[in-house]
Amino acid sequence: MHLRGMAPTDGEDTASTGGPEDYRVLLSCPLVLDAIDDYADLLASYGIAYDVADVDQQLDEDELLDLLPDYDGILAGDDELTARVIEASPRLEVIAKWGIGTDGIDFDAAEAHGVRVFNTPGAFADEVADVVIGYAIMLARELHHVDREVRAGNWYCPRGVSLSGRTFGIVGVDHPLGRLVERAVEAHDVGPFEQLRPPSSRSGGRSCSNGPTS
Repeated sequence: MHLRGMAPTDGEDTASTGGPEDYRVLLSCPLVLDAIDDYADLLASYGIAYDVADVDQQLDEDELLDLLPDYDGILAGDDELTARVIEASPRLEVIAKWGIGTDGIDFDAAEAHGVRVFNTPGAFADEVADVVIGYAIMLARELHHVDREVRAGNWYCPRGVSLSGRTFGIVGVDHPLGRLVERAVEAHDVGPFEQLRPPSSRSGGRSCSNGPTS
């Protein structure tokens, strides 16, 4: 495992950003790599040097064990930040997750070693709402079956159902993401909206009788 655009080194310092280096950060989230140059000057002004990991999707545990011990922080994607990785990284102070999900981070290990963990709530709310609507239409119209059958050379004519007039269930309709989904499906004449806990005054949803969920 090595850094993008650089040959593997034998312990040599490979940080490539300028300025006095007070902190060294590993960038491993593919979504941020194309934009990081826009923030180079800002990071340098805080004494932060950064390296870009050679990653396509995510770094696994072994790759992080090889890389992360040399860093004070990581701007991570869906990397496997396990207890082994955190314990083997004595310099590590901060894990910043680019996105919402933190499933790959061992919070107990982070707390035990004084590592602070951050994420970016709401960063991809519009995109997730788009995906929710896309899945709803796909399932209602059986588009996944149509795609599979056409690829197999068959002409599949599903019965499907219309979204219009249906009740649309949203878990957390009073959450910002839930409100985005609610607004998006209104174009399909869908309603009323159901949720599993009392709505706030900002939402037009209503509670259903399913009771609380975990």
